[in-house]
Amino acid sequence: MSLVSVHNEWDPLEEIIVGTAAGARVPRADRSVFAVECAGEYDSQDQVPSGPYPDRVLKETEEELHVLCEELTKLGVTVRRPQQRDNSALTRSSKGNDHG
Repeated sequence: MSLVSVHNEWDPLEEIIVGTAAGARVPRADRSVFAVECAGEYDSQDQVPSGPYPDRVLKETEEELHVLCEELTKLGVTVRRPQQRDNSALTRSSKGNDHG
């Protein structure tokens, strides 16, 4: 069950979940992503860049998210933030495809 409930789109915002950029990564391209987005630029899906974003980008993004959270809190909105997790771990869908 979600910690935040949505009942309609017009009441004042009371509570929000703001994500984090910590540990953000460019996912590995699978066949479908390669075929749709990358085939014109790379010869194979193994050539598509993936992995962590540059530290500077992550730091700047986290700073901006922090400012957003401060402003929302000043307006009386309850702000929830997720804990950092290992975004480099592979996950598997129910169809057996690896993602990460």
